Amino acid sequence: MMSFTSRRLRASRRTLITAACTLAVAAAMIAGLLLIPRQDPEEPETFCWGLLTSQDVDRLNPTEETGYSAPDDPRTDYTGYKKQNFPDCGLFLGQAHLASISVSKSLENAPWGKHGLHFRAEYNAVAPMPPGITGWTGVPDKPEFPSAEIILPKACRKAFRTGRSDVQLRVDLYSRQEDHWSDNSTRERMTHIATKVGDYLTRKYKCGDENWQKKAQAAAPSSQFDHVDPANVCRLRDLKVFTEPEAAEQVRQRTAGNVEDTWNCVTVLNKRLQQKRRADGETTLAAFTTTRNPYFVAEFKRNYGNSTSGKDFTARIVRCGSREYLLDAMYPPPDEGDAGKFGDKNLLDGDTLYANFEKAFKQRAQCGG
Repeated sequence: MMSFTSRRLRASRRTLITAACTLAVAAAMIAGLLLIPRQDPEEPETFCWGLLTSQDVDRLNPTEETGYSAPDDPRTDYTGYKKQNFPDCGLFLGQAHLASISVSKSLENAPWGKHGLHFRAEYNAVAPMPPGITGWTGVPDKPEFPSAEIILPKACRKAFRTGRSDVQLRVDLYSRQEDHWSDNSTRERMTHIATKVGDYLTRKYKCGDENWQKKAQAAAPSSQFDHVDPANVCRLRDLKVFTEPEAAEQVRQRTAGNVEDTWNCVTVLNKRLQQKRRADGETTLAAFTTTRNPYFVAEFKRNYGNSTSGKDFTARIVRCGSREYLLDAMYPPPDEGDAGKFGDKNLLDGDTLYANFEKAFKQRAQCGG
C-alpha cells in the first residue's frame, strides 16, 4: 500500500511535467508568431526598390486619385551588371502608366551630343540641370514624352560595370502630365525624382562626392519665357540678333542654367505662345548654348573635333583662360515655316549670330582677348 508521502511526490511530479509542457507549448507559439512577417501599420508605403514614398509619386500624379503600384523586380536591386541587365521601374496609378525610372549605359543622346546638334526643337524642349549636375530635362512636343536624364559621376562606371560608358539615369512621364502642369513645374517634378534616385545610387555605391550629392538634393531647374531686350538678348550684354530692334517685340526668350557652366537660351515667336501652343522646331528662332561640363565637351570632341557647322547651326570649342567651353548657336533655315520666314527678314545671318554670341559670352565670362 502506497504511503501518503509517495502519493504527494507523484502528484508533484505530474504537476511539474504539466507545467513544463505548457511552458514549452507557449514558447513554441511565441516563436512561431515571431517568425510570421508583420507589416508595421506606421511604416510608409514605398516604391521602386523602396526609394520613393507616396509623397514622391504624388509629384508625378496630375489627379487627386491614389492607389499606386510599381511592379519592379526585387531580385534586381541594381545588380547583374556583368550581363548589362539594368533594372527599371514602372509607376502606375491603377491601369494608367504614370512614369518609368531606368538605369542604363549612356546613349549619347544629350542635346550636345551627336544626336542633338541638328535639331532646333531640342533646344526649346531641353533645359540643363543646375551647375554641378550633368543632365537635362525636356518637355518636347507630342508625340514625344517629357523626360529627365542625369549622367552619374564617372566613378560610378566601375560600380555599374559599364566600361568606358557613363551611367545614365532617366525618368520618363507617360500620362501627358504636361497638359496639366506648366513646363517649369513638369521639369521640377521630374528633377526631384531623378536626383533623389541618383543621390541614393551615388551613396550606395560610393561613387559621388559630397558636393554632387548636395547639389542633387537641391536641384530645381527653371525655365520661363519672358520679354527680349534687343540690345542684350538672352541677358547677355551686347548680344544682338535682330536686324531691327523693333523685331524683338514679336519674340520671347527662355534662359536656363548658368552661362559660366551649363546654360542655354531659346528665342521663339510670341504669337505661338499666345495661342497656348507649345513652341516647336518651326517656331524656334535663335538658340544659344554654353557648357564647360567635361562630359559634354569630350563627347563633342569625339564626334566633331573642335568645331562643326551646318545650314542652321555653328558649334565650337572655345578656350577661356584655363577653362574650355562648348558654344553652340542655332538659327532657322530661311523659308522653313514661320520661324524661317521671320528669321530671313529679321535675324542677322548665321555667321554674324555666332560671332556676336561668342563675343558676348567671352565678355560675360571675362575670358579676355
